[in-house]
Amino acid sequence: MEPLPLSNAPKSSSSSNVIDKDVQAIFYPLNVMSVLLLHPKYVIKNNKITPLSNVIKIFTVCVTTLYLCQHAHKFFSVVLDDNIRRIQPVSYLYYATGSDLLFLTWGFIMNCAGNIIDTKKYVAFILNFQESHRFLGSACYKRFIIVNWLSVISMFGYFISSSIYTYITFFHPPWGTLFHMMVLATLDADAVYACRLILLISEQFIQWNERALLLKENGEDKDYCRKMFQTYAQILKCYKIYRNTMQFMILYKTAESIIIGLVDIQILITFVKLVVKERKPLYVQILVYAWTIKNLAIQTTLSVHLETFYGIANKVQDSCALLLASNCTEESKKLCKKVLRLHRTMFEKLNVFGLFVVESRHGLRLLALFTSYTVVLLQFAFL
Repeated sequence: MEPLPLSNAPKSSSSSNVIDKDVQAIFYPLNVMSVLLLHPKYVIKNNKITPLSNVIKIFTVCVTTLYLCQHAHKFFSVVLDDNIRRIQPVSYLYYATGSDLLFLTWGFIMNCAGNIIDTKKYVAFILNFQESHRFLGSACYKRFIIVNWLSVISMFGYFISSSIYTYITFFHPPWGTLFHMMVLATLDADAVYACRLILLISEQFIQWNERALLLKENGEDKDYCRKMFQTYAQILKCYKIYRNTMQFMILYKTAESIIIGLVDIQILITFVKLVVKERKPLYVQILVYAWTIKNLAIQTTLSVHLETFYGIANKVQDSCALLLASNCTEESKKLCKKVLRLHRTMFEKLNVFGLFVVESRHGLRLLALFTSYTVVLLQFAFL
């Protein structure tokens, strides 16, 4: 049995870390998103990719410290605000703001530490992807680049529109509040990154599967089958890196969707009472409602993408089983046997620290849990 090519980076690229132009184009929108938010994951310069330098790591820590100080300032500005103290129905905002501060502190520290600690893993992901991309290739990656740009623009568009809405409806709040709104995009950026990467790996599995099915009719020589196996191993390596680097982010977004979501619902209920009693406008309710929907939508989208990925991976195994039962060449059958063996030893669903598996039911469970506790809050408020 041939040794598995599962090192952190492909041998052909590890010495120079040269990145092809088409691969740079695929990751460019996601890299721009990270750089604009001052939380880069790697550096691409002069057609080479490198991990974050010590200078950039220190800069990232300083930016994270700035974000945390801004959120601490927001917390104390709410706590010490005399106007809020006079309005008894919104005294719950003290607890809500404190919860928000704790969660954002966790999120920013996790994000900063992840980018610094996992920077070499992100580089390894792109290098392994590049090796498999060179073999598989696909014109559909042009469409993928366009969707990457649309995803990044949509994320920034949401936060920019929320900032404009806040600025207009709340009678020109301080610029610190608008800065606070835009900083929150840093945490959602990782979720967008995760969604796009898993679709990228899924596309490679689809391309590999199409080539594997052609072996049934044409058959190939030993060198081609060896390259097919190496490519499959590189795709699995990309998924393994993805699984290891995204667990903290998924755990955070899941907890945020439920805990902060329910806190926001309670804020919504509190302000609904204030609106009915004093005929106040619905500005706060609209903003909180949109924020809660956005968090649940992110979780549901990621769950659906991962479930789609699992289904594509199973199709690859079905194709290998079909080839083994056909009259294809012996080299093709050896390839399928090794692929099935490697899949059994390396592949597993994304299990977030043994707490839950991210699949289609994960999103449904979140929605069910969120709905159940929302009903409980409504009962306490109006019954």
